[in-house]
Amino acid sequence: MKHKSRIVGGLYQTNKMFVGLGNTFGALLGYELKLAKRWYLMGDWVSGNNDASVLVIGGMYNFSKHIQVCAGWQIPNPDTPKPEGLVFELNILGSPLW
Repeated sequence: MKHKSRIVGGLYQTNKMFVGLGNTFGALLGYELKLAKRWYLMGDWVSGNNDASVLVIGGMYNFSKHIQVCAGWQIPNPDTPKPEGLVFELNILGSPLW
């Protein structure tokens, strides 16, 4: 299966237990733009002014069909309590390791 660039979006509804103070309804958008065989520019954005409302811009490297490493810069939306930060993610996708 060849992985290509993609953009996805949608709406969310949650509760204050998951996002703290602020809105509980909003939009989200994500993208993966293929740069080379194993490299992608990627990110996502969650609208609103709650604790989950951030923009993350970063990159992804596919070590294999089952292992991805992602890293990015987390930028909070205006009027949100979340600080700027770095994001690191290791994905093991349907691996036959277990």
